Amino acid sequence: TRYVFTSWTGSGPGSYSGQENPTAVTVEGPIVQTALWKKQFFIVVESPVSGATKGGWYDAGTNVNLNATSFITLGNGTRFVALGYSIDGQPTVKELALKLQIENPRIIKWQWARQYLLDVKVLPGNLTVSLPAGWYNVGESVLVSASIVNGYLPQSVLLDGRTIPNNSIVSMNTPHLLTVLYNKTGFTMKVEPSSRIISYDRIANYSITIEPINGLDRFVTLNVSGLPKGVTALFDPAAGIPPFKTQLRFTASDVVRT
Repeated sequence: TRYVFTSWTGSGPGSYSGQENPTAVTVEGPIVQTALWKKQFFIVVESPVSGATKGGWYDAGTNVNLNATSFITLGNGTRFVALGYSIDGQPTVKELALKLQIENPRIIKWQWARQYLLDVKVLPGNLTVSLPAGWYNVGESVLVSASIVNGYLPQSVLLDGRTIPNNSIVSMNTPHLLTVLYNKTGFTMKVEPSSRIISYDRIANYSITIEPINGLDRFVTLNVSGLPKGVTALFDPAAGIPPFKTQLRFTASDVVRT
C-alpha cells in the first residue's frame, strides 16, 4: 500500500493550487495549503511465461482488467496453454480474463500447462489418414495405430526416425515426429486349371493359390458372381490371410445342358 501525491489546493493571498511539486508560494497574508494524496494498492501478477497482464500499482476503488493469452508458442514443438488464475491462494478459476476491483493488495497467479507437439508425416503424401497429430500435455500417453487405407498398408512406423511397432503407446515427454510409410497392397490369385467345360449334373474343381502383395495381412474373402442358372460355387475355405490355398467347386444341376 502507498500514497501518491496528486496536487495542492490553497486558499488565501499568495497560495497555490495545482500539481507542481515542489512549488513555491509568496506569503502575502494568512494562507492554507493542503496536499492531496491518493491511495494505491500493489497487485502482484505471477506467471511462469509471458502472455499475462503485468502487475503494478493501481488506484484504490478503481477496476482493472487482467487477462492472459490462450497459449504461448515457444518453438521447437513446445507451447504453454493458459488454464486459469487464482487470487490470493484461492482455487483456480478456469477463465482467461478477470475484472478486479482494487480494494487491497492482491496476488494473482496464472496457471499454465506445458504441451508438446506430435507431428505426423505420411508417405505417400496424397493419402488421407486418421492419426493422432496435435498438442498433448507433458507425460500424456498417445496410442499410435496406423490402419490400411484405400488399399495401402502401413509398412513402417517411425518415431523420431526410430522404428516402433504399430499400435504403440507414445509418451509425450518431448516433441515427437511420427512418420508412417505406406505401400500399395493387395493379392494375386493363381487358378489351376485355367478353364474347364462343365455340363449338366457335373462337378468341376479348381485349386486356387492366394499370394500377398507388399505384406498384406488382412483377411481376403472369396466369392463368385454372374453364375448361369443352375450352377453353384463353393470355396473351401472361403476366406484367409494370404498366403493360403483354397478349393473351388462348381456344381451344375440337371437344368444345365452345356
